[in-house]
Amino acid sequence: MLLAPFGILLSLVDRAVHRLPDTLTLALAAGPRPARRHRVTACRRRSWPTVLLDGLALGGCYFLLFLIDPGGMGFGDAKPALTLGQILGWYGRPVLCAGTAVLYGGLV
Repeated sequence: MLLAPFGILLSLVDRAVHRLPDTLTLALAAGPRPARRHRVTACRRRSWPTVLLDGLALGGCYFLLFLIDPGGMGFGDAKPALTLGQILGWYGRPVLCAGTAVLYGGLV
Protein backbone atom coordinates (compact mmCIF):
# COMPACT_ATOMS: atom_id res chain seq x y z
CA MET A 1 0.00 0.00 0.00
CA LEU A 2 2.92 2.32 0.64
CA LEU A 3 4.04 2.03 -2.98
CA ALA A 4 0.59 2.69 -4.49
CA PRO A 5 1.10 6.49 -4.70
CA PHE A 6 4.29 5.92 -6.71
CA GLY A 7 2.42 3.62 -9.08
CA ILE A 8 -0.38 6.12 -9.59
CA LEU A 9 2.08 8.95 -10.15
CA LEU A 10 4.08 6.86 -12.62
CA SER A 11 0.96 5.96 -14.58
CA LEU A 12 -0.14 9.60 -14.79
CA VAL A 13 3.31 10.75 -15.94
CA ASP A 14 3.54 7.89 -18.45
CA ARG A 15 0.12 8.72 -19.86
CA ALA A 16 0.97 12.41 -20.22
CA VAL A 17 4.48 12.28 -21.70
CA HIS A 18 5.09 8.58 -22.54
CA ARG A 19 8.25 8.62 -20.43
CA LEU A 20 9.02 7.49 -16.90
CA PRO A 21 11.54 9.72 -15.09
CA ASP A 22 14.49 8.10 -13.35
CA THR A 23 13.85 10.02 -10.14
CA LEU A 24 10.54 8.19 -9.66
CA THR A 25 11.47 4.75 -10.97
CA LEU A 26 14.78 4.48 -9.13
CA ALA A 27 13.24 5.84 -5.93
CA LEU A 28 10.60 3.16 -6.30
CA ALA A 29 13.32 0.50 -6.64
CA ALA A 30 14.75 1.65 -3.30
CA GLY A 31 11.31 1.85 -1.69
CA PRO A 32 10.61 -1.73 -0.57
CA ARG A 33 13.49 -1.74 1.96
CA PRO A 34 11.36 -0.95 5.05
CA ALA A 35 8.88 -3.61 3.98
CA ARG A 36 11.77 -6.04 3.47
CA ARG A 37 13.00 -5.47 6.98
CA HIS A 38 9.55 -6.15 8.42
CA ARG A 39 9.00 -9.20 6.21
CA VAL A 40 12.37 -10.74 7.11
CA THR A 41 11.82 -10.37 10.84
CA ALA A 42 8.23 -11.58 10.55
CA CYS A 43 8.82 -14.96 8.91
CA ARG A 44 12.48 -15.24 7.86
CA ARG A 45 11.60 -17.02 4.62
CA ARG A 46 13.69 -14.96 2.21
CA SER A 47 17.05 -13.27 2.59
CA TRP A 48 17.91 -9.80 1.33
CA PRO A 49 20.43 -10.97 -1.28
CA THR A 50 17.93 -13.45 -2.68
CA VAL A 51 15.22 -10.81 -2.97
CA LEU A 52 17.64 -8.37 -4.61
CA LEU A 53 18.64 -11.05 -7.11
CA ASP A 54 14.97 -11.71 -7.83
CA GLY A 55 14.51 -8.03 -8.59
CA LEU A 56 17.57 -8.00 -10.83
CA ALA A 57 16.37 -11.13 -12.63
CA LEU A 58 12.96 -9.67 -13.44
CA GLY A 59 14.52 -6.34 -14.39
CA GLY A 60 16.95 -8.20 -16.64
CA CYS A 61 14.11 -10.05 -18.36
CA TYR A 62 12.33 -6.78 -19.05
CA PHE A 63 15.58 -5.22 -20.25
CA LEU A 64 16.04 -8.15 -22.64
CA LEU A 65 12.53 -7.54 -24.00
CA PHE A 66 13.47 -3.88 -24.45
CA LEU A 67 16.59 -4.86 -26.42
CA ILE A 68 14.60 -7.25 -28.62
CA ASP A 69 11.89 -4.74 -29.51
CA PRO A 70 12.52 -1.16 -28.28
CA GLY A 71 9.29 0.02 -29.89
CA GLY A 72 7.19 -2.49 -28.00
CA MET A 73 8.69 -2.15 -24.52
CA GLY A 74 10.40 0.99 -23.35
CA PHE A 75 13.31 1.18 -20.95
CA GLY A 76 11.00 2.89 -18.47
CA ASP A 77 9.07 -0.37 -18.20
CA ALA A 78 12.21 -2.28 -17.28
CA LYS A 79 13.13 0.00 -14.37
CA PRO A 80 9.96 -0.59 -12.30
CA ALA A 81 10.44 -4.32 -12.87
CA LEU A 82 13.33 -4.14 -10.37
CA THR A 83 10.86 -3.20 -7.66
CA LEU A 84 8.20 -5.63 -8.80
CA GLY A 85 10.73 -8.48 -8.75
CA GLN A 86 11.72 -7.60 -5.19
CA ILE A 87 8.12 -7.47 -4.00
CA LEU A 88 7.13 -10.73 -5.68
CA GLY A 89 10.40 -12.32 -4.58
CA TRP A 90 9.46 -11.97 -0.91
CA TYR A 91 6.81 -14.59 -1.31
CA GLY A 92 9.08 -17.10 -3.00
CA ARG A 93 10.15 -18.11 -6.47
CA PRO A 94 6.81 -19.71 -7.40
CA VAL A 95 5.03 -16.40 -6.78
CA LEU A 96 7.74 -14.53 -8.71
CA CYS A 97 7.38 -16.91 -11.66
CA ALA A 98 3.57 -16.80 -11.58
CA GLY A 99 3.54 -13.01 -11.38
CA THR A 100 6.02 -12.78 -14.24
CA ALA A 101 3.94 -15.16 -16.34
CA VAL A 102 0.84 -13.03 -15.75
CA LEU A 103 2.75 -9.88 -16.76
CA TYR A 104 4.14 -11.47 -19.90
CA GLY A 105 0.70 -12.81 -20.78
CA GLY A 106 -0.67 -9.31 -20.46
CA LEU A 107 2.03 -7.98 -22.76
CA VAL A 108 1.27 -10.56 -25.44
